Amino acid sequence: MTLTGQELETLAEVCGRDGVLVGAEACAPYARDWTGAFVGRPAAVVRPADTRTVAAVLAFCSARGLAVVPQGGRTGLVGAGAPADGEIVLSLERMRAVRRLDSEAGAVVVEAGATLAAVEEALADSGWRMPVDLASRGSAQVGGLLATAAGGMRHVRDGALAARVRGLEVVLGDGRVLSNLSTLEKNNTGYAWAQLFCGSEGTLGVITAAAIGLARRAAAARAAWLALARPDVLAEAVDLVQRAALGLVAAVEFVHPTALAALAEARPELRPPVGDAPLHLVVEVEAADAPAAAAAAERLAEEALARGLADDAAIAQSGREVRDLWQVREALPEAIGRLGRVRRYDVAVPVGRLVDLVEEVCAAVAARGLAARPVAFGHAAEGNVHLNAILGAGWEEAMDGVLDELVYGAVLARGGTISAEHGIGRLKRDRLALMRTPEEIAFMAALKAVCDPAGILSPGRLLPASALPPRLEAGEGAHGRPAGGPS
Repeated sequence: MTLTGQELETLAEVCGRDGVLVGAEACAPYARDWTGAFVGRPAAVVRPADTRTVAAVLAFCSARGLAVVPQGGRTGLVGAGAPADGEIVLSLERMRAVRRLDSEAGAVVVEAGATLAAVEEALADSGWRMPVDLASRGSAQVGGLLATAAGGMRHVRDGALAARVRGLEVVLGDGRVLSNLSTLEKNNTGYAWAQLFCGSEGTLGVITAAAIGLARRAAAARAAWLALARPDVLAEAVDLVQRAALGLVAAVEFVHPTALAALAEARPELRPPVGDAPLHLVVEVEAADAPAAAAAAERLAEEALARGLADDAAIAQSGREVRDLWQVREALPEAIGRLGRVRRYDVAVPVGRLVDLVEEVCAAVAARGLAARPVAFGHAAEGNVHLNAILGAGWEEAMDGVLDELVYGAVLARGGTISAEHGIGRLKRDRLALMRTPEEIAFMAALKAVCDPAGILSPGRLLPASALPPRLEAGEGAHGRPAGGPS
């Protein structure tokens, strides 16, 4: 789809001249996601500065059948925020204000384009912190985190970010604005509609602001790196950690030897604090002061060693050492990407079946002679595996489906899910039926029709085309204009 001169002129009048970008060079930073697997040629990039302007843009695009993809920090991994050819990118990057900190209620009202790191900086002296953390904190934006129902490394401490949402400001596909930014912790008045937009991946509306319940900032944190004695003790080790830390545990991550081998190749300057092991566990605990945090970390390490669950352990004894330890874990996604094209799987299974899943996939890839190198790490307490396949020189596109079937088949056989925290997007939309019943998918499609009558928002994402009414299905693809819409 190519926008007419008049359409571009109208968008510029709505957003301001500096709020509309056109041309390959200007739009290039917005044309792909972090993986580089999804790249498009957007018709334009619009960058509204407030909710009123977002509403005007969507009303205009809805009336003309112009496909729009809301975009945050472009840190997603499933193609939800990357444009297809001819779509209009709606970037929230100019809407980044921290509108209000309600310390009494323990909540913050923040605009969707604010990065996680920027919000944390604004909260630094308040005694509060955001209830989510991930390696892409400097780029990931609040709106995108909510729209994808992002998880993170400290889910065991904070739970789901979506559960912390107290209210949202959202613009629907036709420009209608829903706004309830109450910071009350309890507000049981009718439908909890804000939750519908958490995980909707931009298909129902554009989140422009959110009221989020915060968490108390701990005074001190210490970490332990455990070299487990055997892979099959992971579930027992996770249980021990959570009990030994007496409720202070903030994160429990696992790192498979395949991930450390990839890290040694791509980032040799980053080394784990212990030697080779069948499986590694990274644990962080928090407490009211440094001695208490250190004692908790030492206690869990000592018990793991005493029970024969671990053969070696290292304790990060200072804030700097904690940061250095976490740098090893956080560097894994980027390091893996340095080694070649990567097919990334974000899956979850019961913790007791996590290692078995990784071992089966590694063995199956080798047995079938696939030109791929499996690499695994993730969030142990939730059974969330980031199973990556570094694709070799002999990889052919037809093998993608073979690997998908192998991985997803192994996951489903263990009662797992094909998406734990990254969402569905374009990557997995045709596999949604593996996890959701026809009735659920039909209900989702009905919600889409109510919130986005013209079907302009994020077409071709999340919902399979077969689930959408003809007028919404027609919006899918590169052309952007639904059939029968104005041209």
